[in-house]
Amino acid sequence: MPNHALALAIGCWGAHAQRFARLHASATLSGVFARCLHLYAPDGVLCIGAEAIGAGPLNATLDLEGWQRARHRLPMPGDRARLGAGRIAIGGVLFATEGARAWRPPCWPQSIAPAAAAAGLRRLTERVRRHAPADGLARLAFGVATGPPTPLHRLAQPRINRLTAWTRARLGAGARTPAPADLLGLGPGLTPSGDDLLCGTLLALNALARADAAGDLYAALRRAPACATSVLSWALLAAAAEGEGGAPLHALIIAVLEDHAFEDALAAVAGHGATSGWDTLAGAAIAVSAAYAPAAP
Repeated sequence: MPNHALALAIGCWGAHAQRFARLHASATLSGVFARCLHLYAPDGVLCIGAEAIGAGPLNATLDLEGWQRARHRLPMPGDRARLGAGRIAIGGVLFATEGARAWRPPCWPQSIAPAAAAAGLRRLTERVRRHAPADGLARLAFGVATGPPTPLHRLAQPRINRLTAWTRARLGAGARTPAPADLLGLGPGLTPSGDDLLCGTLLALNALARADAAGDLYAALRRAPACATSVLSWALLAAAAEGEGGAPLHALIIAVLEDHAFEDALAAVAGHGATSGWDTLAGAAIAVSAAYAPAAP
């Protein structure tokens, strides 16, 4: 690394980010965005960015000033990054990881009062009715869709219905029928809406202490070919299957299950992408509803 390289310290990183740095000696810089960059390897993604992106399993964050300095010195996407010896070198920028704090998500509730979870879900449904965008899948999953259906909605509705029915059966009677995987890759973008919804369902199943059901759903998804969706989506799905998602989503699921105030967490989740945050919370609601309000998500 040249002596004039910009050296910056990573302040916090998640378990999957740590794993990525441990397993790969090099990776591809696949994108540089306003608040973060993505490093890709065939089996995972590492996201380095400003603290504003939030804590999460794939994320390694640093202070805003450091990120802004780094962003203007990063090479073009397609360049290679070198990883090892407690550092990540990308062009003229060196990210040091030795002193980074390991992020772990908060513990899920040890016990859940059904009445509280049902009340939290009703409050969340009302927020979706009032604020969720018409695009994406959140309104479909919550049963509050308005206006004529889009082509994406027409494709998605029966698939959401199948996932909802499977989740209810799995959590209710314990039926071990094959989990549906046809939402995988549905929709445009780096993380299609169907993938976001599946991430939310996987995470909430873990929140409900049903890692067995999450494992069944993830196993069904993994039977699809790798090209069925993006590398980023696969990385997020793997983390969700292990019970890890972004910090705001953890906070939101816990608040809904305990019927606590969730406005700040909801705002943070809803601000993730054009529809990704809403779609992910909709998937979480499918699992919570299956356990505590089976009549309607």
